[in-house]
Amino acid sequence: MEFGVALLIILVVLAVLSLCWMRRYYRQNLVFMRGIAVHMIQNRPPTDDAARIQQNVNWWETEVLKILPRAGAKSDEIARFARCGAAGNVYHRGMIAQKIARLDAIIDRLEGEA
Repeated sequence: MEFGVALLIILVVLAVLSLCWMRRYYRQNLVFMRGIAVHMIQNRPPTDDAARIQQNVNWWETEVLKILPRAGAKSDEIARFARCGAAGNVYHRGMIAQKIARLDAIIDRLEGEA
């Protein structure tokens, strides 16, 4: 009986540790995706190919939206991130800056909880 309880406790502890490790991994991915947004999208010369920029923005946003729930972001944070900006307008630099600011706020909150 004692062995079974000890085993159950060990399994629960391992599950919690695994969950914490995975959330940390996804938070690190969000930080990486923030860097991609700054360097690949926001700081890109405006003379670059608009179609390519739009592909990059679409890819980046899709990847961030995949990672956010896994990192522990709340559903309202995810919805606000997805809604902000003018979708399809790659020349709207404010949209990218706003998305990065929202992503920063989510990352800060997640890091504060860790």
